[in-house]
Amino acid sequence: MDEYKARMRALDEKVAKLAHRIERLEEQPRCRPRPPHGATSAPLALIEHLRGRKKGRYRAKGMQGAIAYGGAAVLGERECLWVREHPLPDVVDLDPDRLAQVLTALAHSARLVLLRSLLEKARTSQELQAVLGVSSPGQLYHHLKELLAAGIVTQARRSHYEIAPRQVVPLLTVLATAFDLVDTQAAPSEIEASSDKEN
Repeated sequence: MDEYKARMRALDEKVAKLAHRIERLEEQPRCRPRPPHGATSAPLALIEHLRGRKKGRYRAKGMQGAIAYGGAAVLGERECLWVREHPLPDVVDLDPDRLAQVLTALAHSARLVLLRSLLEKARTSQELQAVLGVSSPGQLYHHLKELLAAGIVTQARRSHYEIAPRQVVPLLTVLATAFDLVDTQAAPSEIEASSDKEN
């Protein structure tokens, strides 16, 4: 009986030590990309590719690397495919005025409603006015003017508006990025990496 109690006590101690080690591991920042459950190695290959960008325009002012995004979206009868890569210094050095113009155009809930509607299909001004639920066309045109000036929306013909195909995936990327900024729960498909360099 004493031998049984001794074994159980030793087992309890091992379990407690393991639990303590797991807690410590969970508290540490993740320093390397971690593939989600069931993920392929493609996202990690992309990260390694971007980390390898160190020459020419990819290195300046104490920074190096690249930012890439892409997407495949089927919206109604349109299929939009897009992959872009930008040197990190170029992204940081974007003209603040032009960047602010685009971000300001997106920074209104009514315009986001319009864009969500236009992602589905091109629409007339009357349809867009109904989407917003406003009685005055002046309110609609105020928002459309901002989106047109930023180059996000185009006027296909009189009173007909659409998002240009080349702008669809960049727009969706901005929305996805904003989602990541406001969402406090990690998405199941997310690959996490610490900003700290490994020693």
